[in-house]
Parts: sequence; C-alpha cells; structure tokens
Amino acid sequence: MKNVFPILSMTALFSVISSAAMAQTSQPPQPTQSSQAGVEQNTLASAFGALGGDIFNSIIGLEKYIGDVYNTGMTWVIHENYQNIPNLNSTTDANTTSANIKITPLVLPSSEQGNTSTPQAKPIRTTPMQAAALNAQQETAANLQNSLMHIYYRFAGQQKETLTDIKTAEGTDFKTYDQDNTLGALTSNPITSSNDTNDPGTNASDTLYFKKLPSSMTSDSTPSVLIPKKINNSFLDFASFITPTAYTPTQQINAANFLKYAAQSTQNLAGDLNFTKITPQTLGTIKNEPTYQAYMFTIRSLLAIRSININALNQLKAERTPIPDLFEAAGGKVGGAGNLTQAEVSAKEASPLQVEAYQANHRFDNPQWYQSVENASPATVQRETLIVLAEIEHQNYEAHIDRERLLAATTAQNLLTNLQVMNTTLTLQESQLQKTINDDTK
Repeated sequence: MKNVFPILSMTALFSVISSAAMAQTSQPPQPTQSSQAGVEQNTLASAFGALGGDIFNSIIGLEKYIGDVYNTGMTWVIHENYQNIPNLNSTTDANTTSANIKITPLVLPSSEQGNTSTPQAKPIRTTPMQAAALNAQQETAANLQNSLMHIYYRFAGQQKETLTDIKTAEGTDFKTYDQDNTLGALTSNPITSSNDTNDPGTNASDTLYFKKLPSSMTSDSTPSVLIPKKINNSFLDFASFITPTAYTPTQQINAANFLKYAAQSTQNLAGDLNFTKITPQTLGTIKNEPTYQAYMFTIRSLLAIRSININALNQLKAERTPIPDLFEAAGGKVGGAGNLTQAEVSAKEASPLQVEAYQANHRFDNPQWYQSVENASPATVQRETLIVLAEIEHQNYEAHIDRERLLAATTAQNLLTNLQVMNTTLTLQESQLQKTINDDTK
C-alpha cells in the first residue's frame, strides 16, 4: 500500500520526461520485447541519458518525500481510528464480571421428605446485583417460613412432641432460633460469648445496670445487672445500615439485627396461645372453626404484606454484603472508586454495591481520565461514548428494578392501611347485618 502513491506519481513523471527526451534526440528510444515495466525502464534510462543525472536524483528524492508523506498520513489515520481506550480492561472487568454464590434450598418440615437434613447448596453464577437479589430472596423466604413455624413450634411443645426434630428454614435447631429471638434476648441479655469480637451485642444505651454490686452478690451469678462489656446502638440506626458500601463482619451482624427491630421480622406470632387442651380428636373440629380460619388468614395476610418490606431491607443488606472474587471488578485496590478496604482486598472480596460504585465513578473520580479525553481522537471518544451509553442502559434497568421495589413498599403500606379499614368496616357491617337477620327471623 505504501508505494501506491509514489508509483502513480512516477508514472506521470516518466511520461513527461520521455516526451522531453524524444524532443532533444533524433531518434526515440527503441522498445524491447519485454514487459511494460521493461519498456518504462528503457524509456527512463534514455531520458536520464539525455537530460543528465540531476533530474534522476530529484525524482528519487521526490519519491522518498511522497513515501514519507504517505507513511506519516497512514500513521496518523491509524492512530486516530485505533487509539487505545484508557482503562478498557478494568472497565470490561467491572461491566462483565460474574458473582459466584451458593443458594441452599430451604428445609421444609415434611414427613414425605423422610428427613430434615440440610440440602446441598447449589452454585449459581450471575451478575453481582442479581446475586444480591437472590440472596435477599433466600433470606426473605427463610424468614417467612420461620415466622410461620413459630405457631407449630408452640403447638408441638405444648403437645410434648419431640422438639429437636423441628428445624429452621436454614436447617438449624428451631429451639435455638426461638430462644435467640425472645424479648429478653432482644433487649436485656448480655453477649453470650465474650470471645466473639465481631458480635457487638444488643445492649443499647437504654440498658439498666449497676456500677457496683453489694458484697452479697457476685458478678458471675448476675452479669445482667452490671454495666455491659459492650454498648451498641448501631443495630437500631438506619444510617449505619445503609451508609456503608460494604459491611464489615460487625456491621453485618448489626444489619441483621436491624431487621429484627425495624421490621420485627422474628416476632413470635403465636403470642400467648395455649394449645395444651387440643387432642387428635378435637384438632379437626378446631381447624374447621371460622374463628381459627379467620386467625390463620389474618396471620398469612400480615406476613405476606410484611414480606414486601423485609425483602426490600434484605435487598439493601445483600447489596452491601461482600461476595468472594469481586474485588477486581471493584477496582482491585484499596480505596479508589470502589472504596475497597485492605481487609476486602486481602480477602479478595467486594460487595455488589462496590462494583456498581466503581462502574459509575471510576472515570468521574480519576483526573487522568479527563486528560485522556482531552487528548483522545474523535473516533476514540465515539467508541468510549458507546461503552458509557451501554452502562447507562444497564443502570436504567437497575433503576427500573429499584422503582418496582419502591412501588411495592408503597403498596405494602397502602395494603396494610386498607386491611385495617376493611376489617374495621366489615366488623361493624357484619354486626349490623347479624342484628337485622336476628330481628327479621324472630
């Protein structure tokens, strides 16, 4: 390609020089039986013989000049059209990375299963945000099942059934779950293990205590009356829940506890119900009673509405929970647009929200990117603009999902209000209708 322009130019020059040579000589150059290239060489040689070597040297110089111009032009064209996009590799990693998570099927208390052993976890490879959504879905489903199981656990305990066979949705003993979520455990009990440095406990600033005990009392026997070893208010603070882009181990515990208090997600719905008088002979009759059916329907209705809010909070929590092998997609270094900590880099993990933060801010926060844009060719700017437009399209999709969750949360509040109004209105209307029926059928 690089000699196309000089050859064309030289061909034209050959024609001119040949004409000049023929005008100064008595006989034109004799053609040979060789190829056209040979004819041109003989013609050129005759012309140079007639005109001297200065023109030949000038033509050689002109050919070199034309070649240099062509090569310089092609180099510029290639540079303009194929200039490297700054930080393309890190952008590709952030935009195309996948999260590897494991979802364990919930343990269902069914006699058909033959056992209640914990099922094997299923590995799933998906986008970081979808991984967060799946983890949130799993936790919401587990919470719903455990909330429903409270009623059966109360019934089984009062019927002297074997409680060790009753498992949570996660496959752990339900007895432990029940004890950990009593009012006492959520308000006044001290930390059970002083060796757990990550567990900040649930002793808040409203905890009552004595600084000193009388000689007749020992701190070992009554630890709950002394000042707690840890005072913690963060598990009640929404700012502590939503501000981090990635939770530390302590913040993960606080985030899980926040749901217990904000949404009362582990509330024992069995309340003060006493099932001791129920026998196998009477259970069928009780289950057919309208009062029992109305109670169960109300419980299920309230849990369905509550699951909307719990899932929204679980989604926020899951987005901030680190996932292994995502640190490269979040920048791969301490600080930066992904706001990674040294512990996260060392553990090679990052949260889905840190990946999103890097996608959105790794150009905006980088002064070198602005310099590269200033020096970039129009073609490079167009190609990088196309990448940014694809990122915007992805973010628009994520925003659409967020708006759906916001709509669901607003709807949950409306559903709850509507349910209360309906129950109040129907109770009044039912009473009036029953009175009318009784009066008209006397």
